Amino acid sequence: MRWICISLAWIAAAAWVSHDLVGIVPSHIVRFDSSRELLGVVDDGIWVGRRTTPAAWERFPTLRGPLERYEFPSGRCTQLAFDGNDAVEFPQLTRDGLGLLRRDGALHVVDVRTGERLDTLPPVDRILAILSVPGRRQLLYNDDAILRLRDLAERREVWSANGYRYPKTISGNVISCRTATNGPEYATDGCALLDLDSGRPMDLLNVLGEPPLDIVLAEDCPYAVVTTWKETCVCSVETGAVLWDVPVTRQPFRIGADGDELHLDQLDASGSVQTVRWRLADGRALTDMPPQAPGHAFRRTSGHEDYIVEHVYRPRPRMPGWIERVAPPLLASMVEVWMPSQRTVQQIVDVRSNRVLGQIDPDVAPVHVSSGMVLAYSDRMEFYSLPPRRDWRTIAAWSCLPPLGACVLGIGWRLVRPRWALARGRQRAPAAADLAGSPAALPG
Repeated sequence: MRWICISLAWIAAAAWVSHDLVGIVPSHIVRFDSSRELLGVVDDGIWVGRRTTPAAWERFPTLRGPLERYEFPSGRCTQLAFDGNDAVEFPQLTRDGLGLLRRDGALHVVDVRTGERLDTLPPVDRILAILSVPGRRQLLYNDDAILRLRDLAERREVWSANGYRYPKTISGNVISCRTATNGPEYATDGCALLDLDSGRPMDLLNVLGEPPLDIVLAEDCPYAVVTTWKETCVCSVETGAVLWDVPVTRQPFRIGADGDELHLDQLDASGSVQTVRWRLADGRALTDMPPQAPGHAFRRTSGHEDYIVEHVYRPRPRMPGWIERVAPPLLASMVEVWMPSQRTVQQIVDVRSNRVLGQIDPDVAPVHVSSGMVLAYSDRMEFYSLPPRRDWRTIAAWSCLPPLGACVLGIGWRLVRPRWALARGRQRAPAAADLAGSPAALPG
């Protein structure tokens, strides 16, 4: 009875803990015969291109057609676009399916859904980013340190703005982007808001007193969250006026899905991720700030209202670091390998119960489709359905094998112990008889 109670307690504890420690099993895996690169999600289909070996100086890989469209959960390739003579100039598609292809030495804007060539761009050396304008037949693209707006219907350039890179978000008539430096093509030193019609920057410098380091903007949201070296504040997108100051600064803020709240994800004392919320209109705190634990975290939407993806960074406990400093080099290296200075976890959480359902690869950002999420690698794509599938085989092994092994050892010991005791008793009997018959043992 004692072993049964211990085994049941172990199984219950292991099954509970395994939700946090055991990974989630992909529902479907698509394997490639050659290296692929993810281009984006268009109309709930995932587009990939064939990857060739990039030159040592290239930041972006070189992709070739045909481009392939996959649908999930079936994992079937449902469409091919273009051919092997077409090179993908920039490995990314816009949400409405626009991409850049180089054919016969010319750079074309194409629609991958129909294969239609929409426009031909002037010769450029390198495209760093593209972004389509919602509701307009226009494309923003980044040529080195120049941001350009192209009208695809009229096939002409609307404006160009020197000193800006990486357009990020368009909200109404405002663009958030990075400011360029004189360094490498990926170097930036701050953020800016540009007017979509003219390309002129909004004058936030006079309001804040210093250049913004980061700007959080959301589509169809009249507010911008601006961070400088000294403060973080919420500004009006239309006027640039400061509405209120955020009590914490230089944190990974995000705007809620409804556009009415400012969110900040933090680790509390128990290690769980809590979301601090403020109302954007007036700065009213909707939740209390929890006591912050070491490490940091942020949340991603999963494309499903009942689930969310958490990315958590946890520092190593103090004891392994102390062991690493005083231990011999071999032991210190083993500690560094087994327990790195920072542990990264990406996990799926049930929004209603705040319960961790399992972990996925922390090094790959999930791509969301209507039926779940996809992790894209160079040699495969893994589809995870929502709700996720548990790795019941591993959970069963964690839960049942240790108590089963203990029971087997206990039963074996019960079988062996009487024989061992009997054999030991037989060995002691002759020795006792000899001792009883010896002269020293006789009386007198």
